[in-house]
Amino acid sequence: LLKSEVSTTSHVMYAYRYADDGGEMCENFESDGDWGIGFHMLKFMRDNSISNHVLIVTRMCGPNFKHIGTDRMIHAINVCKSALELS
Repeated sequence: LLKSEVSTTSHVMYAYRYADDGGEMCENFESDGDWGIGFHMLKFMRDNSISNHVLIVTRMCGPNFKHIGTDRMIHAINVCKSALELS
């Protein structure tokens, strides 16, 4: 792929959770047009009591890539597990 193709077809999804100075949990996510992935990443963090982290997953899409449907959620969560060294 050309560099210009990568920059125009990538999605950057993230989720974060942290405790502020008062102990209140602050959290948010961004799916960057890839519906639901950021939410699922945040849910993964909640379900596994992960805090004080930011998880970032990028994905490329475009005419030269196979549409993977809902499997993209599984792949994103597996990337999060790998980054945190969870099995």
